[in-house]
Amino acid sequence: MKNQVWIIYFACLTSTAFSQEKSFTVFDTILLDEITITETVPLDNRAVLDLYQSSRFSSIDKINARLDGISLISRGAYAMEPQMHGFSGGQINITIDGMKMFGACTDKMDPVTSYIEPDNLQSLKITHGTSGNRHGSAVGGSFDMLLKGPKTNPDRGFSIVAGTGYETVSQGINANGAFEINREKWAFRSSATYRKHASYTDGNGEIVPHSQYEKINLHSVLKVEFDKNNTLRMDFLLDDAFDVGYPALPMDVGRAKARIYSLQYEKYPGDGMFQQFKAKLYYNSVFHLMDDTRRDSTFFLDDEPGGTMDTVYMRMDMPGWSDTWGGFLETEIALNENNHLYLKVDDYLNFSRANMTMYMNQPGYPDEPPMYAETWPDMYRNVVGVFARNTSYLNQSLNLILDARIENSISRVTSETGWHQFSIFGYDISRPYVEFPKSLNINLNYRRGRFGADGGLGYAERLPTNSEQFGFFLYNALDGYDYLGNPDLRMESSRHIRANLHFSHPAFKLTFRNQFSMVKNYILGRIDTDIPPMNLYASGLKRYQNISHAFLYGSSLQLQWIPFESLNLYSLFKYTYARTNEGEPLPLIPPFKNMSIFRYQNKSFSMQAEGEFSSAQYRISPTFGETPTDAFVIFHLRASWSWALSKYLLEISSGVENIFDKAYSEHLDWGQYLRPGRNFYLHLSLRI
Repeated sequence: MKNQVWIIYFACLTSTAFSQEKSFTVFDTILLDEITITETVPLDNRAVLDLYQSSRFSSIDKINARLDGISLISRGAYAMEPQMHGFSGGQINITIDGMKMFGACTDKMDPVTSYIEPDNLQSLKITHGTSGNRHGSAVGGSFDMLLKGPKTNPDRGFSIVAGTGYETVSQGINANGAFEINREKWAFRSSATYRKHASYTDGNGEIVPHSQYEKINLHSVLKVEFDKNNTLRMDFLLDDAFDVGYPALPMDVGRAKARIYSLQYEKYPGDGMFQQFKAKLYYNSVFHLMDDTRRDSTFFLDDEPGGTMDTVYMRMDMPGWSDTWGGFLETEIALNENNHLYLKVDDYLNFSRANMTMYMNQPGYPDEPPMYAETWPDMYRNVVGVFARNTSYLNQSLNLILDARIENSISRVTSETGWHQFSIFGYDISRPYVEFPKSLNINLNYRRGRFGADGGLGYAERLPTNSEQFGFFLYNALDGYDYLGNPDLRMESSRHIRANLHFSHPAFKLTFRNQFSMVKNYILGRIDTDIPPMNLYASGLKRYQNISHAFLYGSSLQLQWIPFESLNLYSLFKYTYARTNEGEPLPLIPPFKNMSIFRYQNKSFSMQAEGEFSSAQYRISPTFGETPTDAFVIFHLRASWSWALSKYLLEISSGVENIFDKAYSEHLDWGQYLRPGRNFYLHLSLRI
């Protein structure tokens, strides 16, 4: 039975919350995770999905925005970049089924999350702080997206689901479909999603130029069971996006595509010491092409009838590539009744490169030959890691978890052009760069009756990203500076502490989270007046540097109340605070925010009301182009109906988002372009 719900805006608590940390596990009803700071959201569970997915065709971005501990850095209506408690980019791990993957865009237009659709997503596993080290070194946490797979079932035969929908604010068309074949020894599933949206209308009734996008996503998986203890699984995922606009940037995306292949073997030995064994091999390839043919120097072309004026003095072609080969082995071992050991060995090799060709177009001046630069010189990074975690059950109420990870990383720039570019600034990058990131965590978890508490200490290091270490004159539209990489950067290292409280009752649940991180050698861009910018519109140049340290503190509060079986109220409060050692606010830190949901549901009908509140953000970093943002409150209303027709299930869902057509921006929206105004939508789906 679906635990579906109505949503009401919950008045904002007068909490002193500071950022967020998450460890809220949700199953048929929302339960509190007992022993880890991991949030698991099983997206194929409709009761949970209804709380987190705003509509049947919600994108992964809309789901992520509702999760505790997650904020989104937005440059447009598509492919928003996840942030966890103020950590983003290379500070967090974003993986797909544990597979490492890296975007191919120097401007972060293609986060790994953009290549996943809810239709092919089984669950999200979110781990915060230094404990996010299972799949790689990280100081801010991990975000693992598990792909949906079929189940063997000789009695089921096959199933089909298809749906379509329309959204008024962007004249958006969404369509998806999936079919599954189930047999005794094997099963197959394939799904497809298509989206096409024009530029949307904001709360002032104005079209937001360059906010359009189109994409197609396909996922197929074959699962073979040799017996009940041995399984082989093969996955293929394709994602292509076309004509993607970014209102906050001077360039759009002509094409972004990804291909993901994986082969996985699992064995469950039974009741012996070895509880599970898994081996996986994978390869993924990403291509990204930035396009400025529809922009001018103020970001927009002259659209006047017959207008031919092109004010762009320099046009650019900017393609990027990222290919990753990898694999891992993992096993769980029951050392004795009270100690369980998890071991993982992983290895990946990433190849990344990006370049730009510049074409001068200055009226009154003769044509100039094209200029070429490698914005990411050809770089190979090979990382081998070992992770171990031991869980000790001290008694029925108390357990202790220790985990550790060590990696060996070797990075090589193989492009002679890249060598020459950086030799101008006195760097010899022809040598290999070798690092040994390390992490260590201790967690203590207590639960007795309805009450629980957990806390821990951690230490972790992380590698600089391609852009931070070897990026070459990367233009940042937020602050208007070109950025230059620093091959001599030191690794960031985080000292982390967390403390959480839980209360669980059949009708009421509460989780209160807190975490604090001091990150030494924090990496930021600093102005360098000795080097002129390359971009004609840039205000200057910044070089990535290590500062002494930075502080990030977060807390969150989650409440769920189920007064009746058909009524569900949920509210989430989250806030992030961060500053440098000199007291300057770190850039792109979200303000205090609340989302509240009130849902009513009976057998075939549900209605959900939602409210979102964001406080103003005045703690800004002017040197990074930030300006204050105002507080806002917006409301949404949704409803769905379902009918069982013989062997078919027909479902209709509709709603209105931003009911009062509020003109607003989130603080993490680059350039503070306005978000969508009032949006009516209608979705139909049929299940066989």
